[in-house]
Amino acid sequence: MEQKKILSRKKLSLILSAVLLLFAAGFSQTEELKVKVVSRRANVREKPSLKSDVLGVVNRGMVLQVDGKEGEWYKVRLPLKLEGYSLPGYIHQSLVEEVGKEVPLSKAEDQEKEPSVSGYKYGAGLGLGFASLFDKNYGNGLKLSGNFCYKLTEELSLELMIQTFRVNVKANPQGLMEGKLSMFPIQLSLRRHFPLKNNFNSYLSAGLGYYLNGFSLTGIRIPEIGDKVNDALGLHFGGGVDYFINQNLAANADLRFCLLKAAAWETYLSEPTQKIGNINLSSFMLGIGIKYFF
Repeated sequence: MEQKKILSRKKLSLILSAVLLLFAAGFSQTEELKVKVVSRRANVREKPSLKSDVLGVVNRGMVLQVDGKEGEWYKVRLPLKLEGYSLPGYIHQSLVEEVGKEVPLSKAEDQEKEPSVSGYKYGAGLGLGFASLFDKNYGNGLKLSGNFCYKLTEELSLELMIQTFRVNVKANPQGLMEGKLSMFPIQLSLRRHFPLKNNFNSYLSAGLGYYLNGFSLTGIRIPEIGDKVNDALGLHFGGGVDYFINQNLAANADLRFCLLKAAAWETYLSEPTQKIGNINLSSFMLGIGIKYFF
């Protein structure tokens, strides 16, 4: 009789243990893993790759539901504006922390690996540099510039740059007289981006420009006589790099080669009288600047 009671107690203990294990397993399965965004802004991508398309941008402090993990990427649910609906995507582990863990914000931001260029749509900036014409009869000039860019895709963007500079001109029997040439290029470029690590973003660019040209004589000259340089269209190509100081602000270095020829004329009383020819105004331009992205 006593033995039957002992066996019954053992069976009851086993049953209770099994119930507790099942309850614990069920609890662990229903407990959902979440991550909180610790970067100022973070990209949610279609696939677990920096080259994948961005589905959306989430701000610091946002909590996302996690459905799994692939390497260094969390598979999360990106909430949509329509209540109750979400979009599956991937976010890099360096941009988030699992809810409940003590991760210093500064450390998480320092670990961010994605170039911040991924998050912007528009950008504007100012620059300073110099321009040098290929023809030895022209000098170098200080260049000022302003630019505006618009991102078409994750890899392509359009940039409108306006520049201005002046160079000295040596007297040339087959060209212009001694004076100063002023140029005002308005250039539209298509840029192909190549994101790098540590917040660097490099690019190649090519495009078309319209050059507003002016010329003034120096030295003792007859006031009625002078030279004139026509405005002209030109091509340019080059490249550069952006270094993102933070999510919105970047330092920039840009180099471009400009191919341009413009008609020049001898003038009398500011009116063209005799064509000098098509003069070569091709140049290379180097500039540094600062950009703000939003």
